[in-house]
Amino acid sequence: MMRGISNYYRNYNNLYGANGINNYMNTTNSLNQLKLQQALDKLDSKNKVTGNTSSNSLSSSASTFLRNYNSGMSDLMASANSLRDVNKAGVSNELTVNSSDTDVLTATKNYTLRKEESFDVSVQQLAAAQQNVSQAVTSNQKATENAELSIVTNKGTTNINVSSVNANGVQKTNHQMLNDIAKEINRQNVGVRASVTSKDGKSTLQLTAKETGTDNSFVVNGKFAQDNGLDKAETEAQNAKYSVTDSSGDTQDFTSNSNKVSLDYGKASMTLKKTGDAKVTVGVDDNKIASAVEDLVDKYNKALSVVSANENRGIGVKNQLNRMLNGPAPEKSMELIGITKNANGSLSLNKDTLLEKLKEDPDLTKDIISGSHGLAQGVYRSAESALSRPANALISSDLRQIQQESSMDTLNLMHRFSTSGAYNLNNFYSVGLLMNMLV
Repeated sequence: MMRGISNYYRNYNNLYGANGINNYMNTTNSLNQLKLQQALDKLDSKNKVTGNTSSNSLSSSASTFLRNYNSGMSDLMASANSLRDVNKAGVSNELTVNSSDTDVLTATKNYTLRKEESFDVSVQQLAAAQQNVSQAVTSNQKATENAELSIVTNKGTTNINVSSVNANGVQKTNHQMLNDIAKEINRQNVGVRASVTSKDGKSTLQLTAKETGTDNSFVVNGKFAQDNGLDKAETEAQNAKYSVTDSSGDTQDFTSNSNKVSLDYGKASMTLKKTGDAKVTVGVDDNKIASAVEDLVDKYNKALSVVSANENRGIGVKNQLNRMLNGPAPEKSMELIGITKNANGSLSLNKDTLLEKLKEDPDLTKDIISGSHGLAQGVYRSAESALSRPANALISSDLRQIQQESSMDTLNLMHRFSTSGAYNLNNFYSVGLLMNMLV
């Protein structure tokens, strides 16, 4: 069986390369963890039913340790893998779009970005929507005329007719009249939004284009519009004007009806917010990198804590502890990016220092984190080594105690089987199978 697993692993490597291996190993680790969890749960259930509390059964502390060990190392391996440069889907290779001045413009990506680059954007004018405002009238005075007007937009001409008299024959007030006009305009959905504002006993009717730009301007005709000043634009429609200079120095000028515009042939979008200059950068998000490193340090310390607390449980645990105490990467390299190795082997991260280094020297910092000999790769290999240790080596002290109780015990037989011959279960893919057989 072990030969079959090895052959499958080799064929997968040849067929899919580094990314295929990552996916296969991550999937296998998940399945292995599930098998181990199921086996231990079955063992716990069996001991409860039989009332078996003797040393012939695997102790609850050993079961808990194996669960925590497998879970902690699997989580650590996944966290490290997200930062490895060979993982093309990881955070170290995920390109995002950022603006140097979000008051001037914001930027977001639309499609997968292929390379790191930057654009200098200069915003000369924002797109604006046309707005017409009527003259102020006394709100509670009676309306003196019916409203007959037309609104011409790029959708066509819409006629608006509103009587100054209510259905019960009572004359409307100016405020009621303007409200009814606004309701009728909005009901007909002509591309213009109508609203009434009241202040100090006066009311005005405002007409605003629903969209910005000169293509969405409108004209208001009719006697009512002329009598009340609604035919004149208080704010003229205008287009956005901006220029983009790419990494090669080529500059292009653009106009747009909207303040939401495309960049780099639609791969990214910008929202223009005010006039000014900003640099749009396509690259790895430093904050995401810092958060991923923070998660890696946390997972590393948790896994180390599990190993340290169980140092005397088996030779496999002791060997793994020694490896982790040596550190996942050279201390001087880690210190350059704000990571300190403590006396007990745990790691501490100064996130502010890391963010500063990512800005000051991004290439060196990312190499220390994600390179082939970097922090993430070192942690990944340490977790991989931890998961490859045979279960009998991890809990050899527990197994030795059981062996003393009964030389014919099933656990003892499996212990002998697992430590001899060509069928040595020294592959972490078999931990779950071992535990199933133990039960």
